[in-house]
Amino acid sequence: MKIKIFITFLFTCVLSSLAQDITGVVTRNVNVRWKPTTNSDIIKVFNKGKEVLVLENKGSWSFIKDPINNKKGWVSSKFIQTNINFITKNANVRNTE
Repeated sequence: MKIKIFITFLFTCVLSSLAQDITGVVTRNVNVRWKPTTNSDIIKVFNKGKEVLVLENKGSWSFIKDPINNKKGWVSSKFIQTNINFITKNANVRNTE
């Protein structure tokens, strides 16, 4: 019985460690807030282009984390773009005009 519990616990830990946060980019200067409402106090302002990790979505708000200093807060989801691609090696960029 103890072995089954241990295996279940181990399996759960492995699955939770495989879950990844969603990487997003702030699309304009935004206020990061304590709670998901505009009535909440502002923690700080993130500049356009700031990379963040989206930990949770609640209505029209995203709970985000700054990957550099691990600070967390709420931002309106409409200011975070999550369907982004990153160049992971050298690439040639060409103009099609």
